[in-house]
This record gives sequence, C-alpha cells and structure tokens, in this order.
Amino acid sequence: MPSTNRPEWTRASAGIPVDTVVRINGGTPGARQDIQTSRNRVSVVRPGSLQPKPEDEYDVTFVYGAEAANSDIHERSISPLIRKFIEGYNVCVLAFGATGSGKTTTLEGGRGKDRRGSSDGDGLVHLAIDELFELVHGKAVTVGEAVAKRRRMPSSKGFDFFVESSFVEVYNEQCHDLYSKGASVASNLPVLEDVTEGYLVTGLSTKASKNSEEFRTAFNTGRANRDTQMMDLGSVHERTAAIFTISLSQYAPAAVHGEEDRIMMSKLTFVDMPGAEMLGMDPEVLRLREGVQLNKSLLAFSLVLRRLAQEGSSEFVGYDDAVLTRLLSDALGGNCLALMIGTVRQGDWESSSTTLRQLTTARGARNYPIINHSRARGLVHKLRFRLMNVMVSCISQIGSVTLTVWQMHGLKDLQEYC
Repeated sequence: MPSTNRPEWTRASAGIPVDTVVRINGGTPGARQDIQTSRNRVSVVRPGSLQPKPEDEYDVTFVYGAEAANSDIHERSISPLIRKFIEGYNVCVLAFGATGSGKTTTLEGGRGKDRRGSSDGDGLVHLAIDELFELVHGKAVTVGEAVAKRRRMPSSKGFDFFVESSFVEVYNEQCHDLYSKGASVASNLPVLEDVTEGYLVTGLSTKASKNSEEFRTAFNTGRANRDTQMMDLGSVHERTAAIFTISLSQYAPAAVHGEEDRIMMSKLTFVDMPGAEMLGMDPEVLRLREGVQLNKSLLAFSLVLRRLAQEGSSEFVGYDDAVLTRLLSDALGGNCLALMIGTVRQGDWESSSTTLRQLTTARGARNYPIINHSRARGLVHKLRFRLMNVMVSCISQIGSVTLTVWQMHGLKDLQEYC
C-alpha cells in the first residue's frame, strides 16, 4: 500500500496535451468573413448573426492568419518539434480540415507537385527535412568535438546517424505504398501489430537518404503517386489519409570511461487527414450514402479523440476500429509529441466549426512521450510483448485465436520471445 503521507504530485501521471494551432484560409474573393481571430482564439459567426455565440468560440495555442506563409508556421510551431525529434522523441504533425481549406498545401506546399524527380517544394515537410539534416549534421560535429576533448584517445567510432522514410496512403481501409510505381501502388498492404514497433504496414517500402535534396525528391515522388481520380461520390483525395514517416537512428559514443554509448531511434510523422466536412454529417446517413468502409477511418479517429479527452473515463479506446487509428496509436494517447494543425476557410462556417470542434476535443487528449533510447525501447518492447501474449491467451480461450503476428516473426512458441 502506498504511503498516505506522500505528496499528491508523487502520484501524478498527467501526460502532455495535444498541441493545436489554426491556419486561416482567406477563401474565395468576396467570401463572407465569418471567422474572427485573436492570438489564440477563433470565433465563427453563424449566417444571419453579427457576433459569434459563446459556443462558437474556440481556444487554441496559436492562430495563423491568411497572410502567414508556411515558413512562419515552420519557424514557430514545427522547428521546436524537429529539435525534440533529434533529442529522441517521437513527433506527429496532423493537418486537419475540410477539403479546400489548405491542409494539403500546408504540408506539401504549392511547388513541385507534378515534377517527379524534383527536390523543389515549400511545404512544411520540405522545410522540416531541410532543418533535420542541418541540425543532425551540426550535432555530429558537436558530439565529435565533445568526445575528442574529453577522451585521451581518439574514439574508435564517432557519432553516426541513419535516416529513412516511408509514405503510405489509406483509402477505403486499404493501405497503398506511395513509394511504389505503376500497378503496385494500388496493392493492399496489411496492417499488423509488431512486438517491437507496434502497428505497422507490412511490405511497405522505405527510402534511405544521405542529404535533404535526396529526401525532398523521395517525398515529391511519393506525393505525385497520390490518388486524385474522381469517383461517383467525389474525389478519392477527399477521403484519403497520407502518412509520411521519417525514421531517425542515432549512435552517440561515450565521451569518458564509465559512460555508455547511446543509441536512439525516433520517428517524425506528417499526416494529411481526410476532409473533415464528412464529420459534419449524420454518421448513419453517411454510412447509408457511402457505405461502411469509405469514411471508417475518419469516424474512428473522431471517436478515439473523444474517448481520450474524457478525463478519468474507463471507456475502452478502440484503436483497432480502423486502419488509420491503428497507425496513429502512438500519436493519439501514446509515446509521441503531437501537433494538430486545423485549417479553416472564410465563408465556410459549417465545415470550419466541425474542424474547430475536433481541435478542441484534441486539446483534452494526453500523450506520454519519452526519449527513445535503447533501454527505454527495450522496456516498451517487453511490455508490449506481455500485453500481446495476454491478448492471444484471452482470444485462444474462446477458440478463435490467430497467430498471424507471431508467425510474422517466425515464432513457433511464444515463450521463445520471453
């Protein structure tokens, strides 16, 4: 039994809230100016009203006006996260808003979209790639100098790093590898839970890059493969999520005797979410009109946010309800620093309200980020294996166990992994 005399703060396990910012799109010429802003508040004026109602006012961390460039957002909101990423934290940036509000342009920029093999681009992803390589090369020099200064003998191995990326598109509960070409882009890749990495897309290709230009080119190649075809219900792009993940591995040698070498592995993820306007519709009407699968990931994402925001709630969070929520399980209530960028457009008050309500809900969710050095990763690995072992045991008791995950690792006996 814990001591009743212990201070309350010793029992605290409060996480870090999901950070939220808003970007205002000026809308079409002559559009009704129904969005009012201050430094950290957004208000929506309903049609027929002159002032916003109290329930239409939303607090956020910061508001970027229509005059703000991607470089402004990067400098204030993204750059600090890049530094945390290099320190060993997982980071996720989600662009969320209605179709046409500017979420894709925010992440991908307006340049280089149709130029395969080009490194051109001015989106947040391009700017983050540039800063990542600048900082990691600077860290290599700093660590090398520190090791050389404190050691009597030259190090046999200096600071080293490895960077790779993957790019996947989720549509209709299917995953498509955007780094593949031709017909293979349309292949349906399964999502499985891995003992070491958690949920992952099996068979997803990766690209390693040595500099920012190679990385930019890889990203531009992937975004050129995104599905933009028109279907009976509208554009495929409106209903897809694109997930671009940068994986960074770092090796820092011990500077003096008694210290240990440090290995860290962290991930930086950019997510272009499906159009938020679908959340403004009645879910049952939406299912009847477009089927169960098409908007399943978006609806599941909204539900997961609501459940995470219910402080003290014991309600189960259904990450397994959709492909997107599985892949974002770390970003939503897990080991990650998360930023949600809400994009809203003047003259579209209903979709803007839907977006802002989701951001308000996200502010109530809590994440628990840690520095992902090798020992911490080992502990998480062990706990995940224990949990998955319990899950398999429970399922096997009702006679419907599937060993797909374990077979993926070639395990004939679960005890081999203990």
